[in-house]
Amino acid sequence: MQQGNKRAIRLYWQAIIVLAGLLLGGCAHSPTYDPYDPYESVNRDFYAFNMTLDRYFLRPVAQGYERFTPDIVRQGVDNFLTNIFYPRTVINSFLQGKVVHGGQDVARFVVNTTVGLLGIFDVATPLGIPKHNEDFGQTLGHWGLGSGAYLMLPLLGPSTTRDFSGRIVDWAFQPTTYMDAGPVFVITALDIINVRAKLLKLDRTLQESFDPYTFLRGGYLQNRRSLVYDGKPPVQQDDYYPMGEDEASDIDAAFEEAMEAADTDEPVQ
Repeated sequence: MQQGNKRAIRLYWQAIIVLAGLLLGGCAHSPTYDPYDPYESVNRDFYAFNMTLDRYFLRPVAQGYERFTPDIVRQGVDNFLTNIFYPRTVINSFLQGKVVHGGQDVARFVVNTTVGLLGIFDVATPLGIPKHNEDFGQTLGHWGLGSGAYLMLPLLGPSTTRDFSGRIVDWAFQPTTYMDAGPVFVITALDIINVRAKLLKLDRTLQESFDPYTFLRGGYLQNRRSLVYDGKPPVQQDDYYPMGEDEASDIDAAFEEAMEAADTDEPVQ
């Protein structure tokens, strides 16, 4: 590992406790039917910025990738990206006390990395080894920490103070953190394109919604709540479905599919 990378990692660990502590201090429970969005004015500005970037760059690139790349190649890329970031799931499964899931996750990662040629081929699924999706934001939620304020991050898309804190911690669990800049750039670029291509199915629904910002906020918060409770969240009184319950299920599925194959820094537009 280069000396510069070592120094950057040391600085990261020095900053993580301070930054995460500041963010987590504001994490309260916020029901999906009444989302806590104290920075809505700024969030909407960042949303407009993200949509402009998406319209003129990310979406055309993702459309070209989907149109001209063979399905088998896109599947291999998706499998590889899922696998390279899977240590995040392994560690967070154990941090949540899910020992059986954690053991399955270790087995899945080992089998796909070796027999599956760095994860290009998903060998684990046919062998009956299930795939899970965990991150440190979910770990914090699992142990009772509220989602906190809703955030729309420039370039990165929707988040919350809890989930953004989780992204900072998850950075340490990713193999790309310890790689040189060249491979990291290629993997990150592939990841961004892969995630955006997965979200193309949501474009029309988002564009036709009365308030796309509110639609995306509701969909993101519902999806994250579902992930924290492993797909079985407790019923909230007057649960909020800004796009209708059926459409809420559709957007939940699309968000989950995209995030399972993505880095923690996925840009969701």
